[in-house]
Amino acid sequence: MGDNSKQIVKSDTIAVSIPAKNILFFSDMKLMESFRTMRPVAEQLYESSIQDGIALTTNTYIRKNSKWVLFLDTPEQMEELW
Repeated sequence: MGDNSKQIVKSDTIAVSIPAKNILFFSDMKLMESFRTMRPVAEQLYESSIQDGIALTTNTYIRKNSKWVLFLDTPEQMEELW
């Protein structure tokens, strides 16, 4: 996701989850309702895709300042990302 993502998500802080080979979720991280909904849905889809052999990861990654970081879901990281 380069500059094209900014056309869809009007933010510099984008959250991405790729639970399976055929599913990609992304959200403006600062839209907390969207971000907080995306993560459990991605985890459910990851679990259901295991039997099909297409599961990838339950991780969520955040792109901020042109760098990708693993979302750790800690208060310290949330403060840093905001």
